[in-house]
Amino acid sequence: MQKRSSNRNSKQAQTRETVRIDRVAQGGDGISNLEDGRIVFVPRSLPGDEVEIRLIQQKKSFARGQIARILEPSKDRVEAECSYFRRGCGGCQFWHTTYENEVSLKSTAASEAIVKISGLALPTPVITPAPQSRGYRNRVTFHLRTRVERNENARARGAAKLGFFVEGSHDVVDVEHCLIASPVINEVRNQLFSALAWIDDAEIVVETSNTDSAVVIIRSLEPIKEVQKARAALTLLVQNSPVIAGIQLVEEKSRWSTGDVQIDAQRVLARAPANAPSLRPGHFRQVNDAVNQLLVERVRAVVAEVEQPHVLELFSGTGNIAFALSDIVESLVGIEGDSYTTRAATEIANGAGLSHFSFVSGDLSEGFGQYLERGLDEFNVLVLDPPREGAPEICRELVERDWKGQIVYVSCDPACLGRDLKILSEGGWELKELEFFDMFPRTVHIETLAVLTRN
Repeated sequence: MQKRSSNRNSKQAQTRETVRIDRVAQGGDGISNLEDGRIVFVPRSLPGDEVEIRLIQQKKSFARGQIARILEPSKDRVEAECSYFRRGCGGCQFWHTTYENEVSLKSTAASEAIVKISGLALPTPVITPAPQSRGYRNRVTFHLRTRVERNENARARGAAKLGFFVEGSHDVVDVEHCLIASPVINEVRNQLFSALAWIDDAEIVVETSNTDSAVVIIRSLEPIKEVQKARAALTLLVQNSPVIAGIQLVEEKSRWSTGDVQIDAQRVLARAPANAPSLRPGHFRQVNDAVNQLLVERVRAVVAEVEQPHVLELFSGTGNIAFALSDIVESLVGIEGDSYTTRAATEIANGAGLSHFSFVSGDLSEGFGQYLERGLDEFNVLVLDPPREGAPEICRELVERDWKGQIVYVSCDPACLGRDLKILSEGGWELKELEFFDMFPRTVHIETLAVLTRN
């Protein structure tokens, strides 16, 4: 449904229209059509909303709009619990509806994206919501931004902002309590803020290191003029804080640490072997411990259905999936592009006595075959867990090979998964199972598990 804006001859009328939202796109924006037929994407809108929008971007075939006024709210719209969301924080996209409706919208949009790109008829997907929709994030990146003069002691109090970008900009919303971050991370953020007086713009990663503490990585975006004062303030903070285990300060040509900058492997891996050594920060980890457990257990169940599984895992990381399979597989080879991460996984496997495990470092952007000593035929299961851009080259290589094992594909981007499924289906692979895991409540993202076989 569309309505013409009033006062069409005014300047405002040239940039505003009234639309009713029809559906939600995979990226979380509501979708409608403008008077001229173009599609318009409207963030923070819901199906059923009638809204007056301000057009902020116009292209030949589509436009983007911002809500100027809600004329008639969707029946699914609620008042956002998060005050920062109401102030424009772009860290989350779904506080304006119930969590149950969010999961439904995201899974529907993900299915539509996969179908549109792959051309496949999908099996009915299984949908797994998160056990909790707030307080779940174990790793958060805060943005520190300030542009002020210093006095004798430090920066003027209250001039800096430590939080997240405003939606659609690089302005920062100062966030003292993020509703989706774990309580430990919020506590660390607020203790840390007072110790940043000698640091200007920076990206700051706060990551839980065990159940009640976290480590902090500060990446300064410009040289620190008073670096000794900055280090002294951070050292004192770590000494006095019960929740900050360690801090690492990274500049362009230097890296300095205070305290214990280590992560308990039990926090990174779904099933870490007993006595696994601690890991340094920076390794990939899923941000939601509870949903990661559910996802990995599901992968484990799928692999366990294969008789005498010999597993090849591509993009294996530090072994989040691999080590959960240690007691059910005959062998496992993991290939990971980052040699630092591969060494960490190898150390864990050796320490646990997993002689049937091996990890190889290799650039997977051009395929995987060159990293296999005895070829693909020694495996009957392939686990794929690529980064957001997916694995098109690997899928093309699989199509070219006469291999008929099972593929277990974990994806964090439905569009890229759709593209890769199209490649595989054209090569004779059949999609047997599809599951969605809401790893990222209140955001647009969703994790997908696809199982494929080839006759």
